Amino acid sequence: MKKFRVNKNYWGYICIAPFFILFCIFSAYPLLSTFFYAWTDRDTYDNTANEVSFVGFDNFYRSDVAQFPVVLDPETGKVKVDGASSPREVMTDEETGKQYVLLPFDETKYFLEHNTDGSMYVVSKQMGGVFGIKLLRNSFVNTPILWLMGFIPQIVIALLLAALFTDIRVKIRGTRVFKVLFYMPNIMTAATISALFIVLVTNGGFIHQIAVATGYVKNATTPITGIWFTRGVIAFINFWLWFGNTMIVLIAAMLSVDKARIEAAIIDGATRNQIFWNITIPSIKPVILFTLIQSLVGGLQMFDVPSLMGAGVGGAFNADGTRTIMTSIHQIAFSSKNMGLAAAMSVVLFTFTAICSITIFLFMRTASERRDERLIKQFKKAEAKQKQTRAGGNVV
Repeated sequence: MKKFRVNKNYWGYICIAPFFILFCIFSAYPLLSTFFYAWTDRDTYDNTANEVSFVGFDNFYRSDVAQFPVVLDPETGKVKVDGASSPREVMTDEETGKQYVLLPFDETKYFLEHNTDGSMYVVSKQMGGVFGIKLLRNSFVNTPILWLMGFIPQIVIALLLAALFTDIRVKIRGTRVFKVLFYMPNIMTAATISALFIVLVTNGGFIHQIAVATGYVKNATTPITGIWFTRGVIAFINFWLWFGNTMIVLIAAMLSVDKARIEAAIIDGATRNQIFWNITIPSIKPVILFTLIQSLVGGLQMFDVPSLMGAGVGGAFNADGTRTIMTSIHQIAFSSKNMGLAAAMSVVLFTFTAICSITIFLFMRTASERRDERLIKQFKKAEAKQKQTRAGGNVV
């Protein structure tokens, strides 16, 4: 009986097989299924036997016409529109002479129509899909704003601290202690820091008391609900969580810069600013690009802090300020159970992230890199042309 032996050449494939198996199960398959369900009307996530239908672009953009029943109050002459919180006054359009009402959610004229049985209704044009629903469109605006508000001070302060800690002409005592202190917020959970700021911002909290004292809010019982205040709190939390990590990465990059070039610049009389902008920054540009792309991807997928901030707490935060792309996807998929629309929103997020990443990568290429690429292309063309010439000369 022959013994089973594994060829040594296959050991590498055996060792890396678990990664690819797990990647296919937990990454590749969900990604492909998301692209598939984005074009369907699947409306649940717990019943895989549910039949789905192809709906085309309806999950991305849809325009429908809907009718809302209207009940007339004979005493006041006002009408109660289904879906409206209070009766609305009936008015007459001067141009057409038709009666209409203004609904509270958009203040648009909705003209009254009559059924054959005498009942009334209003006709409304309803928009659907990722680009048709206003709340979903707003999330694609609010998320980049939150990311930029947190990332700009994060990269600026991280660069300044990294340059300070790596400057060979500056001797600072306790640099290791400072590095640990600046990095410590990164090891805390987002839930912990969010809970801390919720306590500070709600009625009676330290920040709320300052807002009352400065007149930002009317009294001690009024919550802080400004949209820019909400954005500022979320951006500050993200900045506080990640600037220490960014600082450590940039310090490692700056320590790898050739010290001979810096010493030569110092001997030639270069200032700190000249060394920083002409030697340090160009040398660590790949690391800055990596940090920027990593932060962009994480920022556009922001979920934990905005979700916790928008979870209630007595209306202390503006709902529009806490709404991000990921919180909207989560709400659509698991609260509304509209998996098709959630998948379409995920596809738009994937496409938007890819476009932004490629744009940043192309923008950060230096003129010398573009010149080198052109020279390489010209060299390859010349080489190919030379080979064709040689081949033609050998033909008898």
